[in-house]
Amino acid sequence: MRCLCLLLLLVLSGCASYSPVEPEVKDKAVMFSAEVGLALSAPPSELLNSQWQKRMFVTKAQTQQALLSQLAINGEGELRLALMSAAGLPVFTLSYNAEQGVAAQHFIAAEDLDPSYILADIQLVHWPVAQLNKHLKGAHLIEYRQGGELIRELRQNDTSLLDIRYGGEVIILNNKIHHYEIRFEEVKP
Repeated sequence: MRCLCLLLLLVLSGCASYSPVEPEVKDKAVMFSAEVGLALSAPPSELLNSQWQKRMFVTKAQTQQALLSQLAINGEGELRLALMSAAGLPVFTLSYNAEQGVAAQHFIAAEDLDPSYILADIQLVHWPVAQLNKHLKGAHLIEYRQGGELIRELRQNDTSLLDIRYGGEVIILNNKIHHYEIRFEEVKP
């Protein structure tokens, strides 16, 4: 009976929803395809000591997940990101600094939400284009205006792989490689 209880306890602990992820190698690139990747980089100086909250609507294959994100960047450039479900349940937390890379803790299973890719998407949206292009492999990022709308486009030769449209308080990232869209909306106090 004692062994059965121990075995049951072991099985139940293996099913726990909290699973820490070890820090990733700092120079490892987030690969969008076999040829295209982004090496994560430190935040630009203008984003130090900043924070924001945004609602994120992630759409993939006709399904949509609504998430609340909180991001804070301290004066040393360490970034902390928390993602919560629409019901307020923590999905994961992430910390990143240029020396140690990404460390994440998952609290509930979330399909297709890889913390490194979320961080890469945040960097593509917020970091300066010149800085991002230094860390891109196999593609380059351009920025232009079209009809008054600011657009960023990740291009490989003449092919658009990803575009970001800045429309006031709404930013829409469309990843054409992995066929998903993230809509970022400001959360006002």
